[in-house]
Amino acid sequence: LPLGIRRFQEHDITKFVKLLQSSETEKRYFVRVMIVGKSSAGKTSLLRRLLKESIDDVSRTDGIDIAVPRCKINIHDGKWMFEKDKIRRALIKSERRSANNIGKDLTNDALNQYATCGFWDFAGQKEFYATHQTFLSSNAVYLVVANIADDITDKFANIGGYIEYWFDSIHCLQTVNRQENQQYENFIDPPIIMVFTGKDRYEKENKLEARKMELEAQLQKVLGGSRKYKHLRKIVYISNVADSNEEFEKLRMEISAAASQLVNWGERIPLRWILLESLIKSIRKNGLNVITISDMLSIAKDRHINILDSDEIVLFLRFQHESGNVIFFEEMLDFIILNPEWLVDACRCLMSDRIDNIIKHPIDFKEFTQTGKLSKTLISALFKLRIGKQFSEQRENLVRVMEKFDILVKSKEIGSYIMPSMLPYVSFEDISQQIGYSHSNCKKTSWLCLTFEFLPPAFFNHVIAWYLQKYEPSEIGIRPDSLALFRGICIFDIDSSHCHKLMVVMSSDTIALQLLSFYNTNANYGNMCSNIRKEIIRKINAITQSFRWKISYELRFKCRQGHYFRDTMSYQDLKSLKQYYCSQHTEVHKSTDIYMPWLTRTDQI
Repeated sequence: LPLGIRRFQEHDITKFVKLLQSSETEKRYFVRVMIVGKSSAGKTSLLRRLLKESIDDVSRTDGIDIAVPRCKINIHDGKWMFEKDKIRRALIKSERRSANNIGKDLTNDALNQYATCGFWDFAGQKEFYATHQTFLSSNAVYLVVANIADDITDKFANIGGYIEYWFDSIHCLQTVNRQENQQYENFIDPPIIMVFTGKDRYEKENKLEARKMELEAQLQKVLGGSRKYKHLRKIVYISNVADSNEEFEKLRMEISAAASQLVNWGERIPLRWILLESLIKSIRKNGLNVITISDMLSIAKDRHINILDSDEIVLFLRFQHESGNVIFFEEMLDFIILNPEWLVDACRCLMSDRIDNIIKHPIDFKEFTQTGKLSKTLISALFKLRIGKQFSEQRENLVRVMEKFDILVKSKEIGSYIMPSMLPYVSFEDISQQIGYSHSNCKKTSWLCLTFEFLPPAFFNHVIAWYLQKYEPSEIGIRPDSLALFRGICIFDIDSSHCHKLMVVMSSDTIALQLLSFYNTNANYGNMCSNIRKEIIRKINAITQSFRWKISYELRFKCRQGHYFRDTMSYQDLKSLKQYYCSQHTEVHKSTDIYMPWLTRTDQI
């Protein structure tokens, strides 16, 4: 069964199996190529060279650029056929076709021996990373691009953190490689091809081979020994400026080879689904980005497709959503996004770091850049600024879709939203001072820490979006609308008195919670902390399941005045010890004081 179908509930899987048994089927070949890496590494130029296009007018990518399929891959020999070559061949034939030939054209296009190939070029600025995670796919070939001159052993200060970050992000999407090919049996999908650009600089000085050895040793140091290293298929050195097409042809063939080993390569689905998918591509090329379910049902009645069952159409759309070809939610049947790039462009309107100040809404725009809060009028203005009426007329529906992905969260304040990825930065010391964290009347629990091997930047946004729907964010400072919402640190009032506050913080690998009590009496939390622990665990499990992330965590604890991100204690260690020595405070802590009150006597973990 296709991977996208296997993720459905049992009754949907049964329905799909019946479709396979009762209708004509065909193998489907499709590959998405994701180009990721540090800013200014040459990702866009690399894409242009792969597509045999000019690099003269390349500019920095703003968010994500999606290259609608401009080439296809021959499934037999791996060679690429480009859109301009296809057009040149088509010009030889008659340019005019009657309506009666549409179905025949669809059949020929869908069943030829070429795989469709789509490219996603991701911006390298860290500000976009949280949104990128929404569009990453497990069924893709990844090109991780870096400049050959960079030191990859350094962390985010230079390139190393970016390379390791992308390997970690892709590792979250891991699937089992199902191909029975000994050459690939020790690999993990999705496949990664590491591309170092700018090799001409070293070729001129006859230092290329020495530099290759240095980089491969550094890669081994950064990634070697970990499972994420098993995603790596090939290391390629290339010059976007100086290399001939023959060098890029080698990279194309490496991409083809990696694509042919993907789980979804050649998956068998109903022939009419392939024809409908092909028709949707044609409609998308004509500029239609959004469609209603009624229109979709009408299109599917084409005599060559002949899908009359509305339930089958919904199943088809869900499969297309899982594949990343459309954006579809059953709660929004009259707003089906046929072109994901259109949604990306809408996000770019709100997130771009190239937006100049808006004269008509200077106060709203300043509040957005300083607090992450957006008014409806500002959303409309930003949509019009970039694209015109195309987005502003669909503002309500687009905002609903962005809420589905936790890109936007509805604020308690009428007519405004919060964008978690645009929350401002604050240090733990600054926010502690503003809420009176060190005051004698601020009583604290120990820290509950969920420690991960790796946390995608978007993860905290999903957690905060959920908490914003449950609790009111705490107010800080002298302004009544100044909220304790920051990048990596948020504080919520969990009772009407505002005396009980929940602090939620994130480091590179940890989400930590601490309950604060400003009541004058001794703190009595009852089951409050235990319930908070159960709720956050349920939510984290739901997030990982929803986004298909293969990540795990360990429950750990830290003393109430301690650093939540280091030297934490596992529950198992605390249970086996009555007390332990805390190196941070150079004193002994009683173990039960650390894991209680997050766990009641009846709790089991």
